Amino acid sequence: SAMWRGVQLTSVCGPLAMDAAGARFGAQAGADPQAAARRMTARVADGILEVDGSVAAGDAGAFAVTASLSNADLARVAGDMSGGPHHYQGRVHGGIEIRGSRAGTHSLVGRGQVKLTDADIYELPVTVALLKILRVKNPDRNAFTSSLVDFRIEGPHAYLDTIELSGDAISLVGNGEVDFDSRINLVLRPIMGEAETQLPAMKRLLGGASGQFVLVHVDGTIAEPMTSTEAFPTLAAAVQRLQSRRRADGATAAVWEDRGPR
Repeated sequence: SAMWRGVQLTSVCGPLAMDAAGARFGAQAGADPQAAARRMTARVADGILEVDGSVAAGDAGAFAVTASLSNADLARVAGDMSGGPHHYQGRVHGGIEIRGSRAGTHSLVGRGQVKLTDADIYELPVTVALLKILRVKNPDRNAFTSSLVDFRIEGPHAYLDTIELSGDAISLVGNGEVDFDSRINLVLRPIMGEAETQLPAMKRLLGGASGQFVLVHVDGTIAEPMTSTEAFPTLAAAVQRLQSRRRADGATAAVWEDRGPR
């Protein structure tokens, strides 16, 4: 067994090789290239974690890790990592590929995905803020029953290329970013119905159409999010372009007037 940031890993097994060059585990530790690759595995919160990777010895300490997690208990993971009481429920699935070095967070590069199913995340501060701004008056613990996030890691920032919060009545799709200090910047579009059951093309169509009427902005931090709405963003952008064009035309007219006969 092992502990990582308060999370217990049990039944850890799989190939591990260590020498003067560093450590290699999972498929990276295979001595025989013809043999079937074995991943290092462990049980985490009733789920299965599979890991491959390597860590170089020396001051540079370059590392590369590929990991996947399936069907872990969100309540246990959140409790172990936060160390405090909560009421989150659901199952966690995900995967990540990341590389970097001991030089610092600026060396990190990676990508991955996190998915929650059968989720009850009503008490998550970001969820509470979103429900308030969407004017969901009565607490609905099933407001968002699943979520999906595709992300890229570049230095101390994670760019959330795809965000989907899916519920029976309303869903939110969008993108954003978060840094290692938990500061967030999200832009979401509400769509009617469950995002998971809609075809990707339909989701883009409905998301684009609803985005013509309102956008939801989430800033601040994960613990203390600040939400706001932007009504008719396409119209606002068109007005802004028109005003910029008028200012440019006015500046051009002033230049020609200055060049006129004196």
